[in-house]
Amino acid sequence: MSAVKAFGKTADELVRDERNAAGDPADYFDYIMFAWGNCQAGDRLVMERNLNGNLSYEAFVEELEKNLSPGIRFYFGIKI
Repeated sequence: MSAVKAFGKTADELVRDERNAAGDPADYFDYIMFAWGNCQAGDRLVMERNLNGNLSYEAFVEELEKNLSPGIRFYFGIKI
């Protein structure tokens, strides 16, 4: 589900939500993101949201060691 459907809010409401730390635009919330690419920032963002807040680097690493929640990635083979 897209964030709009998952949270039951409009895209404009989600833009203004405090959890939109990355400053994503409204249309972002209408799509489903299947992968973060070659960057760990998405996984970190998800973990920070699960931990409810902005932790110091040390506190974040400590939480990761106890409660790592790895991201899910989907890979597709396309025949052309």
